[in-house]
Amino acid sequence: MTGYILLFTTVLIGVSKGYCGKKTSEYVNGITDGLILQATRLILCVIIGISIFAFSNTSSQLNATILFIALLNGAANAIFLLSWLFSVKSGAYLFVDICLTAGGIIIPCICGSLFFDGRITLLQYIGIIIMLLAVLVMNSYNTSITNKKISTGNILLLLCVAISNGLIGVSEKFFAHYISVQNINCDLSLFSLLTFLFASIILLVALILVSKKQKSSIISSLKSFPFKNLWIYLILIAAYLFFNTYLTTLTNQYIDNTVLIYPLKFGSNLILSAIMAAVLFKEKINSRSILGMTLISISILLINVL
Repeated sequence: MTGYILLFTTVLIGVSKGYCGKKTSEYVNGITDGLILQATRLILCVIIGISIFAFSNTSSQLNATILFIALLNGAANAIFLLSWLFSVKSGAYLFVDICLTAGGIIIPCICGSLFFDGRITLLQYIGIIIMLLAVLVMNSYNTSITNKKISTGNILLLLCVAISNGLIGVSEKFFAHYISVQNINCDLSLFSLLTFLFASIILLVALILVSKKQKSSIISSLKSFPFKNLWIYLILIAAYLFFNTYLTTLTNQYIDNTVLIYPLKFGSNLILSAIMAAVLFKEKINSRSILGMTLISISILLINVL
């Protein structure tokens, strides 16, 4: 029961994070703005992690494997945050959410079957195929909402969203599995701290490289960035990011079957996100979105229940 309570909590956090992220995307006008925005969020996550770890009063073990998992998770988070930001800025929120849901379910399920003894049945493979069909249907929905066909650049962004979101799930499961099998005492707050530390470093390095390529000053970019309009969202998203990673990783310690966790998490998230997109972002719910939602619901049923 504890695992499912934690799982439901991560769903609520994820939807809240999505709302704040969509609102902040309105202030992003290029790659430099995106890097500044996401790097700031991650630095705030690091500060939260340091604060929690400092007061945890627990000793933790670190080794090369844990550092590698944290680096993998950090890189996946950095890529996801940046690609999601630009995807949701240019496309329908519900379509982007379907894509990240597909990646968040399919990749951990496949990796779970290969590395964590989470066997995938024939019906679950059929469910995965139906989920991919749902993505195609939602692409048509996205075109009807934005009044333009999806570009090659947006396809690449959505692939980054899906793959990186899936790798986040894989690395969280990898960490929970590794410390359990090896009987290693590594506090989750430390793992989350390392994850966001690596992610922030990656984005800061990217910001430096982009600024050099564009021959622009980072200082001037920071001065022109609308921090005063975004601080409340930045603080909230930092808290959501940190505790989403923390609680999802903790959930993996209570629910062993990866095939079970991620369909439940992303299926619930998708339903709440659809309601939010319609009510708060005024996205029209039409026959295509209903068909896409129906298909992905069937796929989740096949993957998770049958």
